[in-house]
Amino acid sequence: MEPGHPSRRVATVKIAFVGHFNETGATGDMGTRAVARCLSAEMERYHEIRRVDIRDIRAWYRLRAFKPDIIHLMLGPTTEGLLVSWLCMLPLRRARLVVSAPNPSPTLRGIAVRLCNPDLVLVQSERSERFFRSVEMPAMFLPNGVDIDRFAPIPLPSRQALRAEHGLDPDRFTLLHVGPLIPGRNLIPFARLSEEGYQVVIVGREPVDRETMDRLTGAGCRVFTRHVEHIEQYYHLADCYVFPVPPDQLTASIETPLSVLEAMAANLPVITTHFGAIPRLFPSGGDGFFLMDHPDQLRQSIASIRASPDPVRTRELVAPYSWKAIGVRVRECYEGL
Repeated sequence: MEPGHPSRRVATVKIAFVGHFNETGATGDMGTRAVARCLSAEMERYHEIRRVDIRDIRAWYRLRAFKPDIIHLMLGPTTEGLLVSWLCMLPLRRARLVVSAPNPSPTLRGIAVRLCNPDLVLVQSERSERFFRSVEMPAMFLPNGVDIDRFAPIPLPSRQALRAEHGLDPDRFTLLHVGPLIPGRNLIPFARLSEEGYQVVIVGREPVDRETMDRLTGAGCRVFTRHVEHIEQYYHLADCYVFPVPPDQLTASIETPLSVLEAMAANLPVITTHFGAIPRLFPSGGDGFFLMDHPDQLRQSIASIRASPDPVRTRELVAPYSWKAIGVRVRECYEGL
């Protein structure tokens, strides 16, 4: 059953979301942090919730007084997340435990089984779903969502004006990538594309691999690593979004990359590998969406986008995965505990 189908009203329950919520001194995967914020905000429309930042000792005391019906761990089975889930359950034995596993470490999945013993694991790939079910743990496929109001398309003249505001050539075909500058994300092809004349914009964040950074900037790529308050502006100024992360680089991204969903919501053409949940959500190409079977198809896909007279409809493809639609599924998961 796909996200967004009708659901009967679910009784209000108390839910504690445990993850990284404080902006200062932030640690942990930025994608997982964003998912925690968005999902907890959606659930707040229907239930009484508390957000518990794992580094805030006072929040832990308040959690015990809150007496949640459900604890939803938004860290995934990392070492830190496993320890937190075990500790937070000790004084709250009556609470149900839901674990979102956006990118479970292969070396720690066995520990997750022995230590957490959650009532439900929400996974984002067939690989993760098969594993947890093979060890008789209740698992359900649930992708991330996207804010389709925030990441909305804009007309071409506005796009060109926005490029000029950011010091970019308003008339050059612009490729975009958003994510950490690490070797596992396969970003070096952007350097070659820049050298060939494309305008390449990369919105990076920690961690930053210096060798990768130097190669990209040396080739003329525009790389922004400062904190970006309005990330949607960078999707608005691009002509195409590229996600080149190899499918076997399991720790390079959460398994439903938010940037791919955000680019589609902005109705950009998207070129991507078969990473994580992507081929499960969008099994075929078309309408401006390109699934690469091989890295050599990147240039061919860009050429097809530039030459095609057909309208781009990636926003229509991603519409079923709005946060509102994902929230319907999550509420049903809670009801079934």
